[in-house]
Amino acid sequence: MPADRGPSYDAWVALLDELEGGAAAAADRAGETGSDAPAAQPWDPPAGIGPLPADLADRAARLLRAQLDAESLLQDERARVARHLAAVRSVDPARSPRDSVYLDVLS
Repeated sequence: MPADRGPSYDAWVALLDELEGGAAAAADRAGETGSDAPAAQPWDPPAGIGPLPADLADRAARLLRAQLDAESLLQDERARVARHLAAVRSVDPARSPRDSVYLDVLS
């Protein structure tokens, strides 16, 4: 691989670096409670960097798989949290605090 592929190539490498970091962070945050990580921001593809260089296509395909895996993990976590929230909401808030409450919840 030549040492310098030009500004367009460098822009694609930097963009893939950024997106890979985001996918890894999202996968790492799945399952964390009380995370103080900022919410993901909307993303727009950069303008003017040209088409994806052919030798970066495999890296971009791996990135897409990583993003889809992270999305799946986050959807699973969201469903788990929704089930827990539904269980908590099923408790009658008007009950006496002295009464015992038992929830039978399968994760």
